[in-house]
Amino acid sequence: TSGASGSSGTSGTSGNTGTSGTSGTSGNTGASGTSGTSGSNAGITSYTNPADNRVITSVSSTAINAEANLTFDGSVLTVTGTITETSTEKVKENIEEISNPLEIVKKLRGVEYNKIGNSIKEIGLIAEEVDKVLPQVVIKDYEGKPASVSYSRITAILIEAIKIQNKQIENLTKRIEVLEK
Repeated sequence: TSGASGSSGTSGTSGNTGTSGTSGTSGNTGASGTSGTSGSNAGITSYTNPADNRVITSVSSTAINAEANLTFDGSVLTVTGTITETSTEKVKENIEEISNPLEIVKKLRGVEYNKIGNSIKEIGLIAEEVDKVLPQVVIKDYEGKPASVSYSRITAILIEAIKIQNKQIENLTKRIEVLEK
């Protein structure tokens, strides 16, 4: 018969890892060859963009269109027609009236400004300020910082604030009428 096995000894500590060497430089990349065509109508050969600022959209894999009702000059996107947002209750849940709309509106600050590098006077809001008061209408950039404001969504809060002010005006009018009698 065999004897009992002995117990293992304790493991020693690992040594320090050495530093890596430096990488060598890469060699030059060769030039790419030209792409071939497939069939007689492969690829888009030309397009017409008479205003030279129309937004280009794809019609098919080989055709594009310069949209007449959608133009972009590098800073201004112009739409000829109506811009809408889906707003049917079919796509909404947890619908509640806006709380304290008048107080929120009072905290918003309308400003006049010009964009850096442009002398044209504009009006609007500052996204960072709006984010503190009404974050639901602020669009964030890729870092999660306020970048732009969805002005169309501010309409809902303005409507509710006007309703409150209208009630206040009606109540004050009634009080004045009583006082004048």
